[in-house]
Parts: sequence; structure tokens; C-alpha cells
Amino acid sequence: MEEVSNVSPRVDAVPQRHHGYKQQRSLQTFERLLTAAEELMSEKPFDEVSINDICTRAGHSVGAFYRRFESRDGLLHVVHERYTERAIHLQSVALNPARWEGVPMEEMLLRVIEEIAKVTHQNSGLLLATAHLAAADQKVAAREGRIHAEFHACITRLILLRVESIGHPRPRSAAAFCATQLRAALLYRYQLSPQLQLPTDDLTDREFASELSRAAMAYLADAPASLGDVGTVEASVG
Repeated sequence: MEEVSNVSPRVDAVPQRHHGYKQQRSLQTFERLLTAAEELMSEKPFDEVSINDICTRAGHSVGAFYRRFESRDGLLHVVHERYTERAIHLQSVALNPARWEGVPMEEMLLRVIEEIAKVTHQNSGLLLATAHLAAADQKVAAREGRIHAEFHACITRLILLRVESIGHPRPRSAAAFCATQLRAALLYRYQLSPQLQLPTDDLTDREFASELSRAAMAYLADAPASLGDVGTVEASVG
């Protein structure tokens, strides 16, 4: 978890006192408040979640809340810190090459997209709540960047380990582009579309994952040669 010492409360609403609890009971109270906030954000927009709602769900007083957080935004920062560490850990486990050894490209893509879509959907309330923070707070933006960078690197690596299934004349570029497209599609469906009330499809999550994996596979397996210079085909991806 990032240190926040020597930072003005106007810049970072997360107080110092949420770090390093010595008493187990105090730590449990802290965790229950965070968990209650996450649960409520999965049920309704964060703007409709009050401090009293959080305290009632957690079973603690408003005073207990203010002994740990300066405000709702302060709590939101800490929730996002916890989510970031959890997301990066889950991605490293879910996208570990050893886990997918021997699994064909098409099946691997489908299952990976299903798993990432499920986690993204489960945390869509938090992602919507922190979207405005990322635009104004460098720490939140940096944490979001870590999640996206890790996803991109892991997906690219998994695809390149199945280079024999890639028909694109530039497999490295194709794998990286595919990872970018997958992330963009997931963000649009579970974050941008609800946030901006943009038009979306009527697919179930499973149907969405199936269609997205088919599109990715079609691009990787049979990309038009005109998209790259065939004379500079990448000869090695090792």
C-alpha cells in the first residue's frame, strides 16, 4: 500500500492513521468498513452511498469511521488501493503461462476473457466511482496504469507462447494489438458504457466473452498481409 506521508489533506484525502494498526480489533474495524463500502458500491452508485450507510452495513459507529478516514473520498482512495493489489495478484495467477500450458489459443482466449470479464463486472461499481479520481489524482491514475500494464504484458505473453497459431506477418505487433483490443472492449462494456450511458449490446457476459474471443482469434489467425510489411515479417518471437 502506498505511503501518504507529508501530503496535504487537500491533495490526498486518505489520513495517515489508516496505516499500521497495532490492535487486531482496530484492523478488523478498518477492514469491515472497506468491505461494507465495496458491497454497497456493487449495489448502487457511490454518490448514493452515505457514510451512515457504510457504518450501518459494517456494524460500526460514524465515530469509528472518522477515526480512520477523513471523508468518503478518503475511504474510496483506500478501497482503490486494496482493489489494485488484489487485481494485480489475480491477474498474475489467472494469466500465469503454466496454468494454460497445452491449452489451444482459442480455448485459452475464451476462458481468460470470461474470467477477466467476471472480475471486472463484479467491481464495476468501484471502477465507476474511482473514474473521476483517476482524472484528477496522479496516484489513482498510476494504480490504474499498473493494472492495465500488467494485463497487457500477461496477455501478450500468453498469445506469443502460441505463435504457431498466429497468421499475422508481425506476430509481436499482432499480440500486443490484440491485448490492447481486449482491454478496450472490457473497459467499454463494464466502465465507459455505464458511466457515459453509451449504447451497448444485448449480449450476456458469456456471449460477450465468446464473441470477443472469436474476433481476437480471427484477427490473430488470419490477419490481412496488407496490415504489415510482409517483407519485414518478424522471424522470431522468442
